[in-house]
Amino acid sequence: MFGRDEGLFVYLDTSFLSQFAKVEMGKLKASPHTEKWRELLARLRHEVQRGTLICPVSEFPVQEVLLSPKLVPHFHRVQSELSKGYFFEDWTDILVHQTANQVLIYLGRPQDINLGWDALTRENPGSPPPQFTRNAKEEVKQYAERLRKEKAPKESYAEQYEAEKISLLQESFLQPVRQLLGLDTYLKSPDPKLGMLIREANISEKEFPKLLDFFESDLVDRIPYIHIYCSIEASLRFYERTRKPKGGDFLDVPALACAMPYCPIVTTDKSMAHIVKSRELDTKYGTEIFTPTTKGIDDLLEKLEAFAQ
Repeated sequence: MFGRDEGLFVYLDTSFLSQFAKVEMGKLKASPHTEKWRELLARLRHEVQRGTLICPVSEFPVQEVLLSPKLVPHFHRVQSELSKGYFFEDWTDILVHQTANQVLIYLGRPQDINLGWDALTRENPGSPPPQFTRNAKEEVKQYAERLRKEKAPKESYAEQYEAEKISLLQESFLQPVRQLLGLDTYLKSPDPKLGMLIREANISEKEFPKLLDFFESDLVDRIPYIHIYCSIEASLRFYERTRKPKGGDFLDVPALACAMPYCPIVTTDKSMAHIVKSRELDTKYGTEIFTPTTKGIDDLLEKLEAFAQ
């Protein structure tokens, strides 16, 4: 994470990048708050030029900004400048690589871990059409709202976390492995993530039973994407019962699960920041969280100023 020539990785979410785009468009009314956004953008540009940091493009803000066509050109221009042309790997690739590492350790073959893998790429992972994102956000929000009203959460956070983990694992890895072993399953065809995992970890057919054992064990908690994703989802369900679900949760949760293991600086909205800090995920993954508030901007400016010392 800290050894690249391009400097530290900084994850900028949609809320920050949208403000920067509006600054470029001249759409923010003059105010002390507006000046802070201008100052923050200027500081980020300066540090990128110095090689102190880069802000790689994440697929999730790119996906979301397509719902605001007027922002898109300025949004992309700022992103391109601050990223120096780097993108985060697709979330699926990140999940599969992290999983492969843990599976190989479990199988006693740590020497086969792909140490040359990088969280960044020069290839644009692309984005689905805006209507897909619009529909998905609405469907996820409506489902979460029905769940909140009609079904009580588990009796403890730990149980809720386990439920979220099982839900995530079932279709991605557990059911496909069971299918390969000829066991009962509700899937008609394997999820492609399993095939990616088998290829990256070079898993043989005779190792499939051990692979199933791995996914049915608590060792999957060591996979950062799974741990972060399920911790946030469980917190939303168990601790934030009165919080009204947002369509943006559909993108914010996987974005944080992708970025936090690799970025010492991560931006997100206030509600997600609260959850991350309450579960001490920032401490576990060595990440500082900043929000699009006056204090959040000031704190990030102070952090960036320290680089100039």
